[in-house]
Amino acid sequence: MRKWYKYQLVPRRGNNPNQLSDSGFAKYAAQMGGYDADIESYSSKDAFLKRWFFGYHDRRLEYYDEFLRKYLDRREETLFIGSGRCANEVRLLEDGYRVVCSDLQKPDSFVSLQRLFPSLSFFNLDILATPAPKLFDTIVVLGVIYNFDGDEIERFFKFVAASLKPNGHLILDSAGSADNIL
Repeated sequence: MRKWYKYQLVPRRGNNPNQLSDSGFAKYAAQMGGYDADIESYSSKDAFLKRWFFGYHDRRLEYYDEFLRKYLDRREETLFIGSGRCANEVRLLEDGYRVVCSDLQKPDSFVSLQRLFPSLSFFNLDILATPAPKLFDTIVVLGVIYNFDGDEIERFFKFVAASLKPNGHLILDSAGSADNIL
């Protein structure tokens, strides 16, 4: 098993202030710009995508989308772990992909998002504590595991493996938070 090390240069000693396991969903949501449903960006599908997908974080989500469309099969069911506001997921959903969103908890904006995208599916999942409630063909995890220490990464892979169908696929991005230059 490969060991993972995470270092951060900070002017004080102590726990990593960005580590999700120490701070929970609320702090991570704040780091991602919050998951509130402002009236303007949740007024229509186009407004949502313009605000939260196109150009967001220097086009990071657009690059993910381009990659995912090359490797996902529309016929297969794909679970996204750490979905947050589900921007990548709704883009794929609109084009006929079978996607299911998950995160530690539903963001405050989810009710507004589901009004725009009624077929959007979401469930709460702590992948460090339990596998998904059913098996999936593919699991996609974008910008999440940088929060995990070595023990958490072991649990992550254990529960992801238990959530995949035989011969299933894991698409994993480990580059880090949205403000990470990688």
